[in-house]
Amino acid sequence: VFSAVNLFGVLVLNPITRAFETSSMVALRRILHASGASVVISSTWRMFPKSMDELAAAFEAHGLAVPRDATPVFSTEGAESSAHVRVAEIQAWIDAHPSVRAWIAIDDMELGDVSPLAGHWVRTKRMKGLRESEADEAIALLQAQTGPPA
Repeated sequence: VFSAVNLFGVLVLNPITRAFETSSMVALRRILHASGASVVISSTWRMFPKSMDELAAAFEAHGLAVPRDATPVFSTEGAESSAHVRVAEIQAWIDAHPSVRAWIAIDDMELGDVSPLAGHWVRTKRMKGLRESEADEAIALLQAQTGPPA
């Protein structure tokens, strides 16, 4: 079980301070605890080692396991949209990990209309981040794929 997570608009609201929102980290921790999911980063932060170090430190500071992996990086050149590229990157990660039984993508980007994310996508509001209502939605989507917890 995994959750592909973007950072800006989900866990980080201010791109200048790059501070992780405590309430969003608490909501993510609730998703991970309720589902047993791990995090795969789909954010552009995955392209920069210093950013990934910041991310790991923030996850550890909030009592979260460091992300297990990151999606591949595809070129946006000639792509229909950046959303289509993000979806292709997530799908490529899923295809490379056939043992994954359930997954969701959490992003503030409009991804829901891009197949194959239907039923796997939770959209956050850019200036509000991941809130408890989106955490509830994420848990419900994961449970719909795996069944309720034992």
